[in-house]
Amino acid sequence: MVSDTPAGRSLFNRNREKVADAVGGFADALRETGRRLENDERSRAAGPYAERAATYAERAADYLRRHDLESVLHEGEQLALRHPAAFLGGCFAAGLLAGRLLRSGIQARHDEAGTSPLEEVADFPTSETPPPGPGPAVADIPGAAEAEAGRPVAEGGASPAEKGGL
Repeated sequence: MVSDTPAGRSLFNRNREKVADAVGGFADALRETGRRLENDERSRAAGPYAERAATYAERAADYLRRHDLESVLHEGEQLALRHPAAFLGGCFAAGLLAGRLLRSGIQARHDEAGTSPLEEVADFPTSETPPPGPGPAVADIPGAAEAEAGRPVAEGGASPAEKGGL
């Protein structure tokens, strides 16, 4: 378990503020989204839910700032046991937050370089794109020369003659 190692505790302590700040930023974004939703007649009912989620995110950020790794892990275990659905919902929200942070980091890197993330995707080979370089030579495939010549090929790719049969 990470908490049992000094390296794990050190890693948690070094990154606790960053994570808490990210969760706090997520709370701010939720709160702003809630305000926008409340001003939009079609989605006014969703505004209070966004505000409530922002409040929970702020509480989580404050909790991270005030507690050590052992406390966080213990509380997480207890929450998972008492309220599995809430725990899974929190994991889902954490995944969304992590995705958002990764996307913003990738976008920032490309903004600095003056490129687009889509350029990276455009260079990715697809199933329609043949792999670069030559494929394996027929001579490198066991039994391929015999099969091309119409001679029988034994199991494992060797010809019966190579196996001592012919």
